[in-house]
Amino acid sequence: MRVAELLPLAALGAGALSVLFIGILKAQSRTRIAQVLTLISLAASLVLFVRSAGGRAFGGVFMYDTLSIILILTAVISAFLFTAFAIPYLTERRKLFGSEFFFFLLTALAGVIVMVCSGNLLIIVIGLEMLSVSLYFLAAMDRTSARGIEGAVKYFIMGAVALAFMLYGISLVYGFTHTIELERAVGYAAVNSPYPLYFYLGVLFILIGFSFKLALVPFHFWAPDAYEGSSVLSTGIMSVLPKIAAFAVLAKVAGFFFASQSTIAGGERMIFLYTLAALAVLSMIVGNVLALAQPSLKRLLAFSAIVHSGFIASVLITEGGVQQAALYLAAYAATSAGMFAVLTAIADENDGNLTLMGLNGLSARSPVLAALAVLFIASYAGLPPLAGFIGKFYVFKGLIESGYEWLAVIGIINALLSIAYYLKIIMAMYAYNGEASFRAQSHRPSKIVTAAAFIAAILVVAIGVWPNMILGFF
Repeated sequence: MRVAELLPLAALGAGALSVLFIGILKAQSRTRIAQVLTLISLAASLVLFVRSAGGRAFGGVFMYDTLSIILILTAVISAFLFTAFAIPYLTERRKLFGSEFFFFLLTALAGVIVMVCSGNLLIIVIGLEMLSVSLYFLAAMDRTSARGIEGAVKYFIMGAVALAFMLYGISLVYGFTHTIELERAVGYAAVNSPYPLYFYLGVLFILIGFSFKLALVPFHFWAPDAYEGSSVLSTGIMSVLPKIAAFAVLAKVAGFFFASQSTIAGGERMIFLYTLAALAVLSMIVGNVLALAQPSLKRLLAFSAIVHSGFIASVLITEGGVQQAALYLAAYAATSAGMFAVLTAIADENDGNLTLMGLNGLSARSPVLAALAVLFIASYAGLPPLAGFIGKFYVFKGLIESGYEWLAVIGIINALLSIAYYLKIIMAMYAYNGEASFRAQSHRPSKIVTAAAFIAAILVVAIGVWPNMILGFF
């Protein structure tokens, strides 16, 4: 048994415990100390992960394959950026002095890594709960915010429902395959057809459970309220980390049960395939339509995230779709980290100005932040040569090459439709003065926040110009 592959998780655990104990200090500097310890923990975890990439631990329960390499790098870099620009927002805007935010960020990231690397269904559930519980607390981080508490409760209830679906689905799959390891389950299913009805139901329930986490329609209704009620910093984390973790597991399930000809075949395979395609189409259409009418930036970005989940899910039905989806997810994570860096810089004490009207005058008061926001919005919209464009390009390319031209056409139409509400954000910043409505920038934005946004912008451009920095891993 090799344990070196667990050292990245051990580094995160040690960092989380250190940050937790820092919280007992009474000095206001404890938040800064917690931030430094978190950055050290993330850097150590990243170094240890690079050294152990390609290894296996505990008989294959933990595996660092190509997909996990990309997703863990995406998750750790995203967490690094969120950690870097957290202090000004926590201390100056929210008046929160403590280490709880960094503790739950590290534990959430540990949950993501467990889910990404594990091929054991029960271990995946444990990682899911590590991630989910951390996000519940992050959503309710500001105990004085009634909206935050409400959003966290809704998120918790929907998380419990998703967990119930997954556990029941796992039990049904285990009942037929007699194993909770995905590889062995697939091997057993490949030589023991036909399959009983409860096996198909088990796979379907697992799919539904992770559809909750990806906020795919019709399992999306928790996302807008949870996003709006949470602080903008927590909302940014909720928009990135759960997608990475849920996508990793959904990609494994899709690869084993949808795209592989050696397992479910014929009409049964097509049922699951078109179920996932239907979820993707509904997510793109419903997310876009509802986003068009949103005055709140956080709700608008929540529905936008639902649309992006639809793009990711659509390509998973194809052979080789995991590569395209991983590229899209990396592009989305870099864009979201940068966009939420800008939003934390302009948010007031209660995020009350994070509306379209609240953006009026941003180009005049802070032209650098406005320009960065335009770049990230353009990436969301899929404009070249940015990461969002190249992500969408490979998704549509994969669908067309696999014979799903109809799904690619639906995706292209929805990508064009999304430009309408992204353009509203740009218009709010540049076309309207509205000095009275723009209240956040009474002071210059923090240099560290601006630097984090610039780093994210560099990543967005780099992925768009050189997609092989992601695809080259495969």
